[in-house]
Amino acid sequence: MKDYDKYKKFLNDNKKLVGLTDWKVILSKIVLDGTNLAEVVPDIYEKDITVKLSEAFHKLSHTRKKNVLLHELIHGRVEIYNEKKKQIIEELEEELVNDIARGFERHKTLTW
Repeated sequence: MKDYDKYKKFLNDNKKLVGLTDWKVILSKIVLDGTNLAEVVPDIYEKDITVKLSEAFHKLSHTRKKNVLLHELIHGRVEIYNEKKKQIIEELEEELVNDIARGFERHKTLTW
């Protein structure tokens, strides 16, 4: 992939701008299909963020390429935030359901 190392360096040099200092950025060598210029997939358990580029990405100006790469870092950070928020909500929901079920059991004998 042409300029692969340059793109990877850009992503790693700029990940700190969006709060991804502790994250490993992986630039996929697999070409992205479809109409998107690029795509990001975070793995919150491994603290990896994978960026895939399309063929169309390589035809962009240098300025536009940098914009797209930064855009994907931001998307990745937002997706990480949303995934963590979802986990917190799921945990709180489970705790709420348990509290309500225990409350019923303490105040009422449940029958078949």
